[in-house]
Amino acid sequence: MDVAGLHLTETVYPPLLKIAPHSHELANFCLVLRGAYDETSGKDERYCEKSALILHPQGEVHWDQHSDVEVKIFCVEFGKDRAELVRSYTPILDTPHHFSSGPVSVIASRIYNEFRRNDSLSPLAIEGLILDVCVAASRGMRNIDGSTSSRWLAQVEGLLHARFRESFSHSESAAEVSVHPVHLARMFRQKYNCTVGDYVRDLRVNEACSLLARSRKSIGEIAGDVGFSDQSHFSRTFRDRMGSTPGDYRRTCFS
Repeated sequence: MDVAGLHLTETVYPPLLKIAPHSHELANFCLVLRGAYDETSGKDERYCEKSALILHPQGEVHWDQHSDVEVKIFCVEFGKDRAELVRSYTPILDTPHHFSSGPVSVIASRIYNEFRRNDSLSPLAIEGLILDVCVAASRGMRNIDGSTSSRWLAQVEGLLHARFRESFSHSESAAEVSVHPVHLARMFRQKYNCTVGDYVRDLRVNEACSLLARSRKSIGEIAGDVGFSDQSHFSRTFRDRMGSTPGDYRRTCFS
């Protein structure tokens, strides 16, 4: 699919595939829909698993080793005019980035949903969401408030990834890193462009996407597994974040 200077593709790769060193003429990002693989670029190593978003700048040389399961990837390439438009606001397309999950991956998943829906409004939705991805990624990569805050924010991020299925308070997160809850809220929003609660909800939705795609559990069971108190709350949050119901998302994964 071609939309406003963007080229969107969905590709399935066989297990244990080795892809030799190569580069791309156009900057792109890849969303891992299924499976996992290791990617190497110079001294950088990335583990690319379900829901990871990998941004490759134009001309970056990298090579891949896929796992023992089939890998499915959604890729968006930025045409030169579109890339220049993004660069006029942010250099996000000029360096490699890896987002394991969180708000950036959720927005990319919404782009994929529109790609699969492919109705008369999908091109308009995709164009807007592409800009949202660039903004979220750029804000997420900003260096804020010095190295001290960067360290404890990294601790908070690790805590959220480890405990997103649990019910714990904002104050508990702040106590874990010995900062005031108000300071945590302000600095977290500056770095991640969302609240701690929004970040946790996105982690839960990411995990739900993975379970919907690879398991036959009921939607109610998945809601409980990822930390929602009931199925209706889960379904409302999922639709708000992904633009589709959990059932519709599962059907696109198995179609």
